[in-house]
Amino acid sequence: MSTKITSPHAFLTAGQMVKPPPDIPPERRTVPGPKPAIAAEGGRSRQSSFELHVAQPIAAIVAAIPVDFAAVPDSAPVNVVAEVCSGAAAVENGGSPGTGRLAAVSVVLIPAAAEQNAPIAAECAVSVPVASFEIAEVVATPGNVTQPLALETISHERRSPNLVAVDNSLTGAKLAALAKRLSTFTEISSARLREMRSALNTIAKGFGLPLDMVPADPVQLRALLYGLTPAMAGVSHDRWVNSRSLLCNVLGHYDARFLPSRFKGAPAPAWGGLLALLGPDKGMRFELARFARYCTRYSLLPVGVTDQVIATYLDDLMHHSLVNDPARAARDVARFWNAAAKAYSAWPQQHLTVADNLVRRSLPWEAYPASMQVDAEAWVAWRQNTDPSQDRDDDDDEDERKLIRPATAEGDMKNLRIYLGALVEAGIDPAVLVDLRAAFTISNIKAVRRVIRARTSQERSSYLTKFVAMTKVIGRHYLKLPPEFVKRIIVIAKSVQPTNDGMTEKNKTRMRPFEDRQVLKQLIRLPLKIRDEVLRAGKPTKRLAQQLQAAVAINILLVNPLRIRNLAELRIGQSLIAQRDGSFAISLRPGEVKNSVAIESGLTNSTADMIHLYIGKYRPLLGAPGTDWLFPGQKAGCHKTFDGLRDQVQKAAAKRAGVLINPHLFRHLMAFITLTAKLGDYASVARALGHKSTATAFRYYTGLETKAFYREYVAIVTAIRDDDDDGPGAFKALQRDKRERARKVRA
Repeated sequence: MSTKITSPHAFLTAGQMVKPPPDIPPERRTVPGPKPAIAAEGGRSRQSSFELHVAQPIAAIVAAIPVDFAAVPDSAPVNVVAEVCSGAAAVENGGSPGTGRLAAVSVVLIPAAAEQNAPIAAECAVSVPVASFEIAEVVATPGNVTQPLALETISHERRSPNLVAVDNSLTGAKLAALAKRLSTFTEISSARLREMRSALNTIAKGFGLPLDMVPADPVQLRALLYGLTPAMAGVSHDRWVNSRSLLCNVLGHYDARFLPSRFKGAPAPAWGGLLALLGPDKGMRFELARFARYCTRYSLLPVGVTDQVIATYLDDLMHHSLVNDPARAARDVARFWNAAAKAYSAWPQQHLTVADNLVRRSLPWEAYPASMQVDAEAWVAWRQNTDPSQDRDDDDDEDERKLIRPATAEGDMKNLRIYLGALVEAGIDPAVLVDLRAAFTISNIKAVRRVIRARTSQERSSYLTKFVAMTKVIGRHYLKLPPEFVKRIIVIAKSVQPTNDGMTEKNKTRMRPFEDRQVLKQLIRLPLKIRDEVLRAGKPTKRLAQQLQAAVAINILLVNPLRIRNLAELRIGQSLIAQRDGSFAISLRPGEVKNSVAIESGLTNSTADMIHLYIGKYRPLLGAPGTDWLFPGQKAGCHKTFDGLRDQVQKAAAKRAGVLINPHLFRHLMAFITLTAKLGDYASVARALGHKSTATAFRYYTGLETKAFYREYVAIVTAIRDDDDDGPGAFKALQRDKRERARKVRA
């Protein structure tokens, strides 16, 4: 809602006095409206009318501004408007707009209870975190000059819906209830109603839930939709996009504050002019354009954007939208806003605070005493010259000590920093952590256990066991603490050790879809499908090269499920060796593998053909010439990062095959396929995955073949049931034996 200044005094020349209306005494500079009256429902304070009049002998002139708060909907913010459009301020006698006259006037507001905060400039919508606000200044712009003016205080009461916690009308509702009530909206046509109901059913199908079990709350819906692709939902891309759009349309009918992913309509002219300045950065244009339309919805102009507005925007995105990552979206607005202000002088110059959304589990070494880092480095150096997994006395032969790999030493330092970070999170002052002996006490270990349990919401986990095991290594072998300490650590270790063997529940959940043979077939055929699509697309490009790169990685993982480090570090001619017949072999030395078990394996002909195609035509588009990495990274001379390659594989499998699978899960998939085909063949699984013993494979993969066993058992029972009495079979033999036993009993 906006109110234009219609008084004839609004377009007077800068510096000219404004005569107050006859019903307002000249000595009065502010005319407050009636006292606020509390509404019956909701406890919202309302004010039936409000007038502001300023008459001062200065360049900035503001006429009477009527605002009817009774007409403002409950869901709308307060509007206090004092705006003169530059186009309306045309100079007589052929002058250009904005010359010698007021080009714009804005009312600047600040919270009455928080004067230390920066003023909130709001020509239109106002959102403040307190029940009252006061006019701090009027800013008039004659040409390009801004002249601030202090005014007398004028206050009124009004709760801002954007900043006060309100109950979402969708909380606790289900999509089935929304579908039934759609017919009550008379403005929706019958054809549109059918489309909406069909879209809701498609969304529920994608979740694998009945419609009456799908929540309508945007927060819960966002969690269900996150990572769900059209392939997972079993529909085409266009159908899924259309269904999500119609879902937002349905939610918007029930929640007036619901924000669509894409706003309809153009932004306000003041915003449109700014957006036209932006360069080719699509990310910047998209986020700022969405924010501009959001501000247009609430009549907020660019000069009124502050950190508080960004906080309000984030709150609305989180609780009233289906945007995938609200925190990132709000952060990008602030980041892009500052970049635009720096690049374009016409952009409003207020600086916005860019939120730090990173979740840090560790602090930099500089946060601790220097002696701690020295002691930690000494421990890692000791680790690289001994094998702490074996119990040795002080007189151990140094020549017999085994070296650990650099990657293991790097992991040790990372885990130690996470341990120290958990201590700080538990309330321990970093200054007292002067060395490892000060950090590894029984009370500190229990504090870390408490913090990690709170993070993971698990009493027992392998993640927590890892840190307790580290304390045992440091305390027993490096610090040489008394046996009593070691016994206490063993007790703590037992309290966090997972009680069940086998895969985690998360991995079990991800493996269940592969029990469907069609789903498994889609994944196995995925690399060939991507290759064919890339070849049909025409001339090689960087985007096509990245797609084929993902296909090569998935193809290798299907026939040889390497760990992510070994996969990313494959080098042509060293660990990936071309054979004379055109095939490829993978050769990894013991020092290059996590458990020091060498890997020697060949790749299938189809995999070799794909690698040749990738190396010959597409790989040169992804890395610097001369590099021998199979998966080159963006940085010259380096391989692709582990996270980058992992995300590439996951996204390709989710988007095209409709399954959630990461590179490490391919190892579980190999065990599942092998044990399903050959019940109890754990020896083959151990050899294929490079385990040192069959016991390791049995411990991690026991139970994978259980369903296959039951399928065979059910087949036997079914055969007995369906066996014909007149023909040979197990059932006929069973009946014959029964009659023979009965005859013997009678005799």
